Amino acid sequence: MLTYLHVENFALIKSLEIDFDHGLTVLSGETGAGKSIVIGSMNAISGGKLDKSMIRKGSDYALIEMIFVLQEEALIRLKEKYGIDYNHEQELLISRRFNMTGRSVYKVNHQTVTVGVVSEIADMTLDIHSQHEHQSLLDQNNHIDLLDRYVGQGLKTLKDDLYMDYKAYKKLTKIVEEDYLTVDDRKREIDFLKFEINEIQSAHLIEGEDETLSKEFKLLSNRNKILQKLLGVEQRLTQNPEMNLWEWIGHILRDFEGIRHLDEEIEDMAIMMAQIEDMVRDLNKHVENYLEALEADDQSLNEVEERIHIINTLKSKYGHSIEAILAALEEKEKRLKHLENYEIDLEKNKEAIQKLTERLETKCEKISRLRQKAAKEIGKNIETVLVDLNFADAKMEINIEKLDEFGQNGYDQVTFLISTNKNESVQPLTKIASGGELSRVMLAIKSVFAEMDQIGTLVFDEIDSGISGRTAQKVGEKMSILAMHRQIICITHLPQISAMADQHYLIEKSESQNRIETFVRPLKGAEIFQELARLIGGVKITENTLESAKEMKEQATAIKEAYINKA
Repeated sequence: MLTYLHVENFALIKSLEIDFDHGLTVLSGETGAGKSIVIGSMNAISGGKLDKSMIRKGSDYALIEMIFVLQEEALIRLKEKYGIDYNHEQELLISRRFNMTGRSVYKVNHQTVTVGVVSEIADMTLDIHSQHEHQSLLDQNNHIDLLDRYVGQGLKTLKDDLYMDYKAYKKLTKIVEEDYLTVDDRKREIDFLKFEINEIQSAHLIEGEDETLSKEFKLLSNRNKILQKLLGVEQRLTQNPEMNLWEWIGHILRDFEGIRHLDEEIEDMAIMMAQIEDMVRDLNKHVENYLEALEADDQSLNEVEERIHIINTLKSKYGHSIEAILAALEEKEKRLKHLENYEIDLEKNKEAIQKLTERLETKCEKISRLRQKAAKEIGKNIETVLVDLNFADAKMEINIEKLDEFGQNGYDQVTFLISTNKNESVQPLTKIASGGELSRVMLAIKSVFAEMDQIGTLVFDEIDSGISGRTAQKVGEKMSILAMHRQIICITHLPQISAMADQHYLIEKSESQNRIETFVRPLKGAEIFQELARLIGGVKITENTLESAKEMKEQATAIKEAYINKA
């Protein structure tokens, strides 16, 4: 159940708070006051798309918060799945903060989560019905989902199992279709694969070899330059007949020997000079060893260049690196093995497809039987509700037709059929002429589904479109009865529905400093009669309309009490 809504800087709303309770909550107000903005904020927190234009002008962000009270079993599942903690009051605080960059931050009980987590929670707590959903009801493709929701978890488990087999079936049939080759085509591809495999294998590639060759090429192509320079270094270190570095260091060390004992600083300098002597000795040894190795290396530059050329040629054909070439080799060997065993593999795939087809048909048949049984039940239940909604002669049927091929939902095509007048044959819902009729059909479906769903809160955004008078009264009564089992939040402009409210909020807007702002406030006592009178008679409220409003509210209270006593 939804207990609290807080909205900041959203469209015309600067700051808004609503406390919700059990039963039927009605939100009414003049056209343009911002009623649908409130529903829009609920949709937004559920993960709906938002444009930065929805952020109130002059603000950097929009914030929407909702508090739900859930059954402990649901909270335990959320904690096990996402680590979301909850308090002893079994509350979930869900928030969405949306800024001008388009970034949204979602939190549940102050823990940052993904939009997927929020959407999952919203799906099990909140069912928002708007005019858009009227149109979804007219789309026959959605009818199978409606029926399957009614059937429940048993069907969902079967459909999940069916979907896994269907994916495997589609994968295999795609392989068979795309992999079809004539004998000549197969022979040509085998010959070419053998050529490519031999070309790669004969190169005897080693991972990392190209990097090693690159270093060797750099060294060999600069060999003469390196040799010339290092011989000069060696000569200056030890072989210069006039005065080499080694002799200079010896002279300096002998100069220090005679005076190093006279002062500590001189002793430190002598030690440093001795360290320099050791470093020069090591340097000389390294130079000698490097020159010996360089002179002994008889690998030719041509050999390295030729090897690099072979590897680069393979790279241009099979991949940008040796690793990629070897991976390509593995794939080509697999493909060759497959082509050489083509007939055997094809037969195996066809046998697997046949087995999957048989399994899928069996599962489709089970699913169809469940749907057939539920279709009769749901049709009768919706008919009963439609009578309560002033469709005295309504007939509701759910037609299930077997398609030529199965899909991930089975092989059924589901169509909701209805007749709203006596002696008329049932027709698809698309034939319904008025929005008022469609609104009542949707309410009837919601009423029936409310008995099956565990969703605690149903939200109706002007579901009363196109109805009035006695029909509006019937709709109001049905919503009130439904609200005894589920929390109902309804935006309406009809007094007959508003009169049935257990809580009534007025949505209004005002202008200050050239800024329009939407407000919501609860109505109490005489304020309720004033709003009902406005809905009955328009802007000008007379004593007669006030009396009518009071009488309508009294009648609504009596109807609810009578139902409670009957129950």
